[in-house]
Order: sequence, then C-alpha cells, then structure tokens
Amino acid sequence: MQLSSLRTEVLRMARRAHAAGLMKGANGNFSARDPGSGLIVITPSGMPYDVMTEADLVVIRPDGTVAEGDRRPSSETPMHTHLYRTLPDVHAVAHTHSPYATALALLGRPIPPVLPEMIKLGEEVPVAPFALPGTPELGERVAETLRRTGARAALLQAHGALAVGRDPEEAILRALDLEEVAMVYVLALQIGDPPNLPSDTFQRLREVYGLSGR
Repeated sequence: MQLSSLRTEVLRMARRAHAAGLMKGANGNFSARDPGSGLIVITPSGMPYDVMTEADLVVIRPDGTVAEGDRRPSSETPMHTHLYRTLPDVHAVAHTHSPYATALALLGRPIPPVLPEMIKLGEEVPVAPFALPGTPELGERVAETLRRTGARAALLQAHGALAVGRDPEEAILRALDLEEVAMVYVLALQIGDPPNLPSDTFQRLREVYGLSGR
C-alpha cells in the first residue's frame, strides 16, 4: 500500500473515533503499518483531531525514528512500535480513552464473554497491567496481554482502551465494538451480574461464520 493511501486511512480512523466520542481533544492515538516497507503512519502528539490533516501525520520507522513529517509523533509511539514488532499479524492500532471502557480499565475489570459480538474482539476483553503512558513497558504489557489471551482488544489499567487489526478499518471497527460492549456491560452491572455465555458459544459462532481460532 502506498503511504499516501495509508495516511488517508489513518486520518479516517482517527476522525471516526473522535466523531463517535471515543476520546476528546487530542487524547488517544492511531497508527497503521505498511507491510511492504515496514514504515508506520501515526498521529502527531498533542493535536486535536478536528483540525488534523493528512499532512500532520508522521511516518516513522520500526524503531520509532521519524522518516517523514514535521510534527512530533504520538507520545505513545513506543507502544505502537512494540506492538508491530511483536505481533506480526497486527497492521493497525487504535488507542482511545472511550468512557465506558476506560471506566472498567480504572477498576482493572476485564469484560467477560457475555455477548456474541465479542467474538470480533477475541471472546473476552482482558486488562493489561498498568505501566506509565509513553513508556516501552506499556507496549510490552499490552503485547503480552494480547499474545497470552488471543484477544484483539484490551483495557489498559487506569489508562484507556486499545484495539488492533489487520488494517485500519478492522482496528476502528473493533474500537467501536469495544466501547459498545463496555457500555452494555456497565449498564447490565447496574441491574445484576450478567452471566457468561455457554462455553461452546464462540466455537459455534466460528463455525457459522467460517472463522478459525481466536
């Protein structure tokens, strides 16, 4: 994929997340990797999404150094680059501060397998242990959590939420699904204790939709 097309997709991903209320102002960050060159397009640091243009996006190398762009890349660049280095099937990352998912992250509370649509996220949504934002340790803990559980989304303890995908479209759809699932789960907790789905539910869903693995 040409970097110009990747810029368009990353900006679209960020704007969709912002329009859906997954974060305010300049919070959150988004990126996508070009499988051919290994270069990564990432949102800049500290810039509101409602004024961001493609020219503001930054192209970085796998080690996080800037290849193209005049702005400073996201402060969470170490997390993004670590995810790409250690999860070869991941080519897009959406990190948000969506309200319901972040509320659960503050409590360190994972989302159990309570809804069929969670198959898109990897059945349950785990919590990655806390690490300071902007540090390599955060990327290490998120990557390990995703690798250990097979999930494609995670809550970042006392921080926010994250979804990954094979492309920007898949990543943003998972980020939107994650917040929807988190909202329903939080609302259900106000009434009672929502039960987990039967243990064979996701295997049956995989068979119905022709999916393999988690």
